[in-house]
Amino acid sequence: EDVSNKTAMLQFSSGSTGTPKGVMLTHKNLISNVDAIINTMQVKKEDIIFNWLPLSHDFGLIVMHMTVLFQGCEQIIMTPSKFLRNPSIWSNIITKYGVSIVAIPNFAMKLILKTYNKQEYENSDLHTLRIVVTAGEGISINTCSKFEQVFCTNKLAKNVIVSAYGLAEATAAVTCGVLEEDATFIVSNNVLIGEKIERNRIQSANDKRIVSCGKIIDCNKVYIYDDEGNQLGDNYVGNIIVEGDNVTKGYYRNPSATKEAIKEGQLNTGDIGFISNGELYISGRKKEMIIINGKNFFSGDVETVINLNLASSKGILIAAFKVTKNDSEELYVAIEGEENFSEQLVREIKKCVLDKMQLKVSNVVVVESIPRTASGKPQYYLLTQMFEKTDVLEVLIEMIEMFTEEKITEDDLGRPFTELGIDSIKMEYMFSELEKKFKVPITIDVIWNYPTLEKLAEYLDKHKTKVSNNRKVNKRISKEKISYNDQDIAVISMACHFPGNADTPKEYWDNLLQKKDDICDIDEDRLKNLGNNKLKDYKGGYLQDVGALNAKEFGLSPREIQSMDPQQRLLLRTAEELLDNASLNKETVSGTNTGVFVGISNHDYCLLCDDDKGDVYTSTGNAFSIAANRISYLYNLTGPSMSVDTACSSSLVTVHIAAQALKNDECDMAICGGVNVILNSEISKAFYEAQMLSKDSKCKTFDEFANGYVRGEGCGLVLLKRVKDAVADKDDIYAIVKGSAINQDGRSNGLTAPNGNAQKKVITKALEKANISPNELDYIEAHGTGTKLGDPIELNSINSVFENANSNSHICYIGSVKTNIGHLESAAGIASLIKSTLMLNENKIPPILNFKSLNPYIVINEEKIQIATEENLRHRKNILQNIGMSSFGFGGTNCHMIISRYSGNANINKLTSKCKSQDSFWTSVKKRKERNEDIKMNSEVLVEMRKQTELLAVVANI
Repeated sequence: EDVSNKTAMLQFSSGSTGTPKGVMLTHKNLISNVDAIINTMQVKKEDIIFNWLPLSHDFGLIVMHMTVLFQGCEQIIMTPSKFLRNPSIWSNIITKYGVSIVAIPNFAMKLILKTYNKQEYENSDLHTLRIVVTAGEGISINTCSKFEQVFCTNKLAKNVIVSAYGLAEATAAVTCGVLEEDATFIVSNNVLIGEKIERNRIQSANDKRIVSCGKIIDCNKVYIYDDEGNQLGDNYVGNIIVEGDNVTKGYYRNPSATKEAIKEGQLNTGDIGFISNGELYISGRKKEMIIINGKNFFSGDVETVINLNLASSKGILIAAFKVTKNDSEELYVAIEGEENFSEQLVREIKKCVLDKMQLKVSNVVVVESIPRTASGKPQYYLLTQMFEKTDVLEVLIEMIEMFTEEKITEDDLGRPFTELGIDSIKMEYMFSELEKKFKVPITIDVIWNYPTLEKLAEYLDKHKTKVSNNRKVNKRISKEKISYNDQDIAVISMACHFPGNADTPKEYWDNLLQKKDDICDIDEDRLKNLGNNKLKDYKGGYLQDVGALNAKEFGLSPREIQSMDPQQRLLLRTAEELLDNASLNKETVSGTNTGVFVGISNHDYCLLCDDDKGDVYTSTGNAFSIAANRISYLYNLTGPSMSVDTACSSSLVTVHIAAQALKNDECDMAICGGVNVILNSEISKAFYEAQMLSKDSKCKTFDEFANGYVRGEGCGLVLLKRVKDAVADKDDIYAIVKGSAINQDGRSNGLTAPNGNAQKKVITKALEKANISPNELDYIEAHGTGTKLGDPIELNSINSVFENANSNSHICYIGSVKTNIGHLESAAGIASLIKSTLMLNENKIPPILNFKSLNPYIVINEEKIQIATEENLRHRKNILQNIGMSSFGFGGTNCHMIISRYSGNANINKLTSKCKSQDSFWTSVKKRKERNEDIKMNSEVLVEMRKQTELLAVVANI
């Protein structure tokens, strides 16, 4: 009996552009294709073939496995997961067994190169390799060339890479051949069907290189047709059609799909390309085509443009796909991995594609992983479904049609499932799938209470949280606002002056990303005005300018400025910038129910003043209460106004108090934060002698060699509003204060000794107020002073908070900005809050500095919490949604606060305050002439002050 045309097996199609279909392969298909592969690659009995590809895919099963069965070669088989976990293992296998043939698709080459470590390949000997087959996806000549170049030191021969093209409907292989350097064409990104490709075409910035997929093997023929069915000649781009003994007779129990793909024995591959000198070149897949405004674009072309032109996208996996909205196609770009997402990257991608391709990217989304076939090709249709098909009824109908293999009509929507042919077994499976898809628990009573398509769709619509299309967690970043409640408080503006010349939040953020250590000697110009001060003996996080103030702008007399603590001056400047960043000014806020809450605890300036020359200005200029009251007075703000001194926790406590005041309707807007300026060496000397300060001026938070903290200066303010009011007023929202708590150590081991139990309680209370669990925290900005015993007490208390948390592989990272700028004492908490807010906006975690090994007194569960080192952060996957901050006063007042991401995040570049210029110590928004007159006046006044008293730097940076 002739069985050559009988079905030998079902081979499922790759599924890169549609649902996999069962391809019926006959004995003749298999024999002809495998024989052609053996002849083309000249596979001999002596060859040793290494196969790590899945045997469920035609590449692994037919090209790499059946050739062995036909020829009787020796074969080494390894699971794909083993290779993916340890890519360097391929060279060990080749060296050990003398392998001559291996398959390495393009994505695997990239993975090998990305994880390449020369030491791992020191003993690798690849001289036995004569064929490296690359196929199954697009081929990059650059990747192949780099692969050969890197491994030539391991005796990899030249011209061993063999490119191939095939598909399940053609059994496996259609073309195959040695990849040579000149086997490429330069084509434009929007090459059209019917267009002729010229080899010597001059390349432009938007072009791409197409690589040969090899010669057409002898079991089939390949034709190129245009959309009208006309056959095209060499070098003309068109639809790729395959005919031969290897072409399937059709899809199993799918006559409609068979009819669409195969006509008179000719297979429409769905690919687009051209033939030149007997070699096939693939330029794209037709189902990857995106049609916008009548123009055709391909997913791969968009991805190439982004990868070639955006340095920030290097190493990030992306996929471009289409989503149909209102009967027209829109372009979406997916980013793999929440750790790679940032608003800045979104802007860059949109601008790049628009500039290079004149194509609008409607949305940039983030997915846990880009769905791929077994051979690594993106499954664009799944991405499309993920963000397009959210209609519950449509999903239900598709599922029922899959079970019944019958078309559902409108009349069927009200019929019971039993009448539609859904028995109990199918019902159980269907409901299980629906639970996964819609994240809705479906109990047995649902079946009886909602027995029809219409009723079940209505139920699911009410209860669904998200259509996930069978992906684990695919979070979409959009401009839709996340939900909020009446207790939520919005951060609508920020302003700061921090060490490292960070006079705006943007400059502060840039310093953190650049991993700058902003600890330094005090500025020489400032030191000249410090009298007998000995601050030069102590490094710190110093500001360049602490005393300058535009007297005319604030309606102050020179005499009043002379008596005013530089901390008050710095607060006034920062408050002006804060309002300016929120597009507010003195006139718009005058008379409003705005509260002012200031953290301040340093009275150095008062100690330096001459007691014999004190007056009323001296008392107001040095009173802590006036630090807040003066802002309220000058801007005519009528809400609560108070200064807070809880030492190092002062500024974060002010945010807590301000949030409570807003919730209690005591004010409608609140300015809050803190300030710290170091003017006297006596405190530094006392702290140093008490071994509280680091001897090497390095804050080594959580590190084994932590030896104390480094003092720092700064001022930071935030502007708060109830979220509902901020939304109504269309304010920029940078973060949401979800919950906060304060408590006291009580009678601990000493007045200034930390209390781990109290710290645990305040964190737990804040989590309760925020209504989130510990495993929802993505990051904690720790108090983290870098002391040998303080760090373990804090981190061990955090660890105890996470003890009973179900991590679900969720990692909470922990860091401290004190390693960058020092301990700002009464301004420390606000420095943490502004840093954390910027992190939420940019979805990045700046790594902790000065960390080498964990303090031996610290015990943490690293499956739940990890130090935010560069190494640990490489594995981060989650979008930053919730951040906790701790701030502890040395007298025992503890504060913890939870802030959350707001989806409609504002742009931090807006926070590059107008109050910063290179040619003056402070730039007001007035005309340059007026400003220069003010500066001259201030300069004269302050120099005179220097002559009269031994006051501290009030003429800094003029």
